[in-house]
Order: sequence, then structure tokens, then C-alpha cells
Amino acid sequence: MPSSDHLHSPEAKEEALAWSIKQDITAFIADHQGINLQTLSEMLGATKFLKFIPSKSRDSSSIWHLEVSAFVEELKAQHRLRAIKMPQAIENTNGTILPPDPGEIATGSGQGIERKAIIPRTRYLIEVLTELRLSYSVHEGRNTPNMLRQLSYQAFEVPEKGLVILVNNEEGNATFIVHHAEENNPTNNWKYFSQLTKDQLKASGQNKVTVVLFNKSEEEWKREIAHVIVNGPTDKEPHKPTTHLDEGVKSEFKRRTVESALQELESAFQKWQALPEEIRGQFNIYWLDRNNYTALTVWCRRKKTEGSSLESLVAKSTNEELKESFQRQERENPFTETSALAKLEEAFQKWQALPEEIRGKFNPLWLENSGFGSLYRWCIRKTSDGQATNVSLEDLVAKSANEELKASFQREERGEREQPYTETSALAKLEEGFKKWQALPEEIRGKFNFAWLENNGFSGLTNWCRRKTSDGKIANMSLDALVGRSANEGLKKSFVKQEHEETYTETSALAKLEEAFKKWEALPEEIRGKFNSEWLDNNGFKGLLSWCKRKTPDGKTANIPLEDLVAVSVDAELKKSFKKR
Repeated sequence: MPSSDHLHSPEAKEEALAWSIKQDITAFIADHQGINLQTLSEMLGATKFLKFIPSKSRDSSSIWHLEVSAFVEELKAQHRLRAIKMPQAIENTNGTILPPDPGEIATGSGQGIERKAIIPRTRYLIEVLTELRLSYSVHEGRNTPNMLRQLSYQAFEVPEKGLVILVNNEEGNATFIVHHAEENNPTNNWKYFSQLTKDQLKASGQNKVTVVLFNKSEEEWKREIAHVIVNGPTDKEPHKPTTHLDEGVKSEFKRRTVESALQELESAFQKWQALPEEIRGQFNIYWLDRNNYTALTVWCRRKKTEGSSLESLVAKSTNEELKESFQRQERENPFTETSALAKLEEAFQKWQALPEEIRGKFNPLWLENSGFGSLYRWCIRKTSDGQATNVSLEDLVAKSANEELKASFQREERGEREQPYTETSALAKLEEGFKKWQALPEEIRGKFNFAWLENNGFSGLTNWCRRKTSDGKIANMSLDALVGRSANEGLKKSFVKQEHEETYTETSALAKLEEAFKKWEALPEEIRGKFNSEWLDNNGFKGLLSWCKRKTPDGKTANIPLEDLVAVSVDAELKKSFKKR
């Protein structure tokens, strides 16, 4: 009998994965009698293992056979074994998927056309969808004889994300990702988009179709595909990482004038004005950068020496509201006690205007994360010998004539003090927490779990739940057990136990990081704080953080450190926003 060490060895795990892949492919073929094995083998990148077996007698027919074991063994030998989730269905259509544009039609007999290299993009896509735990279906088309393209495009439907992904394994063919598709809408489903040409797809606009080119390594292509699947439409077309302005951006840069830049600024301001006051934040360079006006801010930075900085552009506007609303980046101001008090009042009014369910506590942390960091730093500044330079924040609050401000201010971000709950009062507190969580918008509230309670004013409850006796036993009742006692089925269903360490690959870890960034971006600027390891730890991404920190027994890094994971992301905004601790 093998030892437990052997069962957990890399070799044993590889054998188990190989066996699992063989079983999945074999079972899929058995469950889908009459499936076109040519389509399946092309989809898996296994065409060399598809064999034609001619009939041996008049009573039998010729058949195709896919040598699954040989295919998996080759992947294993190439160290290319990856988990594969089989499609829900494969459908062969009689029509052409993405009919050719005029330049893709061969003249004459078409003979002598050089055969292009094969890149198994469909298999790479399946590996990405598997890692993201997404179900999909595949539609295969047929090419006409006069097409330069020798392989057909395949249409992958991903209903959970509302995506149609059109992919071809032949070198030189871009991948098209259609967003917001609707299966039952005849003018917005895979059939409709598969009948468009490539040029027509590109003309659909970047918010509808993302174009991804394979001009790099397999891993980079997979990262970009995962990024688009998780985050939606990109701001570049075709989607490729660049370290310089591409020709399209350069020409747009040259075309922009002061007049057109002013019009663009006006358009941005109107968009900002239309947002609810409690979530839109300040109208400033950061808002423009985060809301698809990066080209404008880049132009302003580069034209600064010519008198067209963003501040001077704002000054040239005839819109007085725009001028009044625009905020320059806040620096560490040399406050006086009077101006510091006025700034504190301004912060309090901003905090009061926020909905109660999302604003959190009015305290030093809120000030620091909500555009009043300079005030906070001015209050805590000390001389070289450790003496206070200015007025402490607590003393400044005490000097305020605003009684509501004084009553609302919290000295420390330590949550509630540990309270002597009973089971009944603890359940009531848990219900209170759940109602507060339910009242938040779905896109920003995150998971209802231990970390949410801890970070949203219920740390007294969580401390009571995890308190232990001197011999290490639970003194009261664990949070899981408390949830189990609740009579509220909605609460039980919504509660998520603490996320444990998960087994990621680089691709799925990147996708998780992208998911976290998307959640952080959706939060109002004034409450979300910094996007860093601490935010991940406190907002339901502890498993990712633990995976990044994991080390081998000899102290070496087992996986990819968080900073390195950020560095390989194709999302420039994520990289720019991430702050090391």
C-alpha cells in the first residue's frame, strides 16, 4: 500500500490528473453518441490522435477513433497537463461562422495556398474557463471552398457571463469576445454574431466586442482572455499590452485640440454630474483617469509646457459649475487651527451626506481614506523629539462647536468593545448585522461572513464568538454555530464561512485578483480605502492572499507573491491602484 507521502507527491497528483482527464473525455464521448470527433479533437488540440478506421466488411462502417490515452500521455510528457472541463454540448452548424471579408476570399482554384501554423487556442480557452469554473457550449461551423481561412471558427457560449467567444486555431486569426449576449434574443445571440464578418464585429464598438490577438506566449494570451472574461470590455482594441502609445492613440493625440479637449472635459463633467452625489466622489484627475478619460489626462500632462495642463483647461471652460466642482489633488496643507477646524467640518458634512449603511464610522481612518489625509497627517505630525507639532485630532474635535460632530467622532477603529453577550443577544446582534448587510447595494457589499462583521462595526460580536478559555476551548459559541441557531433562513443561506486556502494556478489567481479589483473599483472612492493586501485580507480574498504567501518547508516561496501577481496583470489601472503595505 502506498504511503501517504507518496499519495501527495507531485508525481501521484500528476497521475491522478491524467486519469481524471482521460475519464472526462471518454465519458463525454460515450454520453454524446454521434458526436463529430473531428470537431472535438480540433477543440482539444488533439487532431494528430484522431484515426480513421476503414470498414473491414460490407456489414460494418468506417469510423473515426480518438486515441484519448495517447493524447493525455503526450500532454503529460510535455508537462502540459491542465484540468479540462468538457462542454455542456457541441453543435455542428451547416453555415459559416464569421463569413470572410473581401480580403479573405481566394481567387482561382485556391490551390497552392500555404498552410498556416496551428495554435490550440480552443484548448487554452477551455483551460481558462475550467479554472474560472464556467460552463460553456460550443458551436462549430463550416468553411466554403474559396476561403483563405482553412479552419472554421468555433463559437463558445458562456451564459453565466453573457459572452460569446469566437476563436480559431489557425495562425493569424484574432479571437473575438462579444459582451452582453442574450441567448434568446435573435439579434443579440451567438447565431447573430457568428453571421457577421470580422470587420463588422470590429465596427460593433469596444463596449460590445473585444479583439484579442495571439502575438505573444500562451500564458500571456490566457491571462488576457481571463482578464476580459472577468472584467468585461477593455479600453483598447485589439487587446494587447503596450508600453508606448500605439499608432491609433498617437493619431488621436495629434488630432486633439484645446477646443476638442474642452468638449471632452464638458462631456466628462456631465457624466460625473449624473452620478448620485453619495458615490461619485470628487471631480478631479483621478476620477477622469478611472472613468475612461485617460487619453484626455495624458494629453494634458504632455501639453503642460504649452499651457494646456488640466488646471488651465478647466480655467478656460465657460461652465462655472465645472470650475467650482473641479478639485486639484489635495496636498499636505499648512493648516492653522481655524482652517483645520473648517476642514474637519467639511469632512463631517461629507460623511453625514453618505447613506448610513455605507458610510462607516467618522474616525481617523475614514478621514485618511476619504480625501482628508492631509488634515489627519497635520494633526499627528510630530517634531524630531516626538512632541506634537500641531493640534491632535481629538483636541481639534473637542474645540468644534458642532455637537453632532463631537457625538459622531470615534477615536479608534477598533470596533465595539467585547460585550458580555448571551446567546439571545448575540443572535439579535447577528440579525442586526445581516439587515445592515442586506441594505447595501449588491455590487459593493461583498460576502456576509466573519470578515464583513469584523470590519463593519460588529467586532464585539466576533470577539465574543471566538473567545477561548485558558485551555483553548471555545468559551461562548462559534460564529458558525450561532448562524446555525438563527431562525432566519435568508441569513443562513447568505452566510459564507471564512475562506480557506485555495489551490490556484497563475491564471486563476490573476482572475481572482481581477475580481477583487473590480469589487474595489465599484465602491465609492470616499469609503473604499487603498487597494492593497490589507484590503484583500478584509474583504473576502483571504484565500488568495494566503496562497500568495505560502512557503515550502525550507522557507522558499511556493507560489507567486502578491506583488509579482500584480506585475503580470494586463490591467494597467489595477497596477496603478495597488499599494504595497
